[in-house]
Amino acid sequence: MAFVEERDLPLLISLQEKPLAPASRLAKTVGLSTPTVISRLRTLKAERSYYSVIADLKPEALEMEIIDVILEINNIDNVKYIEKHICYNHPFTLFRIRCFGNLNGLYLQFRTPKGSKELLKDLFRELQQRKIIDDFFIATVISQAKSIYTKSNLTNWEPKMMRWSFDWDNWINKYEKMKNEKRLMKTEEQSCLEKIDQLDMALLEELTMNARRKNTEIMESLNLDKHEVGVPQRVSRKIKFLQKKVIQQYRVFLRWETFEIYNSFLIFSECDEQTANNLQNHLAKMPIPFESVLKLTEEGFMWYLRCPASHFSEISDFVWSISDKAHFYFLDYKTSEFYGIWKGAYDAENRQWKIELMRKEKLLA
Repeated sequence: MAFVEERDLPLLISLQEKPLAPASRLAKTVGLSTPTVISRLRTLKAERSYYSVIADLKPEALEMEIIDVILEINNIDNVKYIEKHICYNHPFTLFRIRCFGNLNGLYLQFRTPKGSKELLKDLFRELQQRKIIDDFFIATVISQAKSIYTKSNLTNWEPKMMRWSFDWDNWINKYEKMKNEKRLMKTEEQSCLEKIDQLDMALLEELTMNARRKNTEIMESLNLDKHEVGVPQRVSRKIKFLQKKVIQQYRVFLRWETFEIYNSFLIFSECDEQTANNLQNHLAKMPIPFESVLKLTEEGFMWYLRCPASHFSEISDFVWSISDKAHFYFLDYKTSEFYGIWKGAYDAENRQWKIELMRKEKLLA
């Protein structure tokens, strides 16, 4: 297992806060020389203590939506089939991970064109009919409600003790004092799909897989001639446009077992609307120091978390106490995979998504 020295924590914390900052800026933040920071980042990447920075996109800006799906699959060979053939070949897969607990199977996310959910359902009905999956469940996420994202805060990591510290009693006490909070709603994002050409989409594909690169490296990956007059300037302008209109944030992916985080969890809670609203507001005002995503659903809320099992014990007790009914899933992070946006799914000439690629006949041919 890779070992992160205590002296590297300020650098990783700074990187989390400024994922695209050049080494010179990171060096000023942590009080080291630029060559030292460059050397340490290379070492950390080689050891996979941190391995990638990716761009999170604003789905609405691309006329897309995130669909969360649970597949119940009791045959492990069928799980492997879905991973290899469906997740890999589907043009709009975003994330996959194996899950265990309330049922066994896969938790999947798709970033699909708006209005195409029925095609996803058709695919899963066909897989069910073929007895590849036993059942499926699509989360009833309230699309207008704001999702709350929290990130792992390395300032809560105690390297000498190899543990995370967080005062759950204080966090829960403050939640209990919340009264009649209003639901937080998304800020309406304008579509800019009409302005997206093939190069824009190719750049998004690169940035959603590895964003911490110089523009010249991205151009090389796209086989663009960086010496051709006007090409570097055009790429630079396009990236700035995408950062302003399409990219929501940049995320640093760390090798979390280095920090004693071996587990991911998924919770579906059935509770009253006010309880869900209070939790949404509380998490936004007082984030927990672990990576998580909270989404409000028609039944209550769903909450994806990556945290140590000892801390999940506190979370599960809390969720159980505020829910009428709760379903808990253990997620196997070693089988997880993120997928960048695929430029081949975009029709640049007509400025629209190739929805026909989602048809079950295409994917199960």
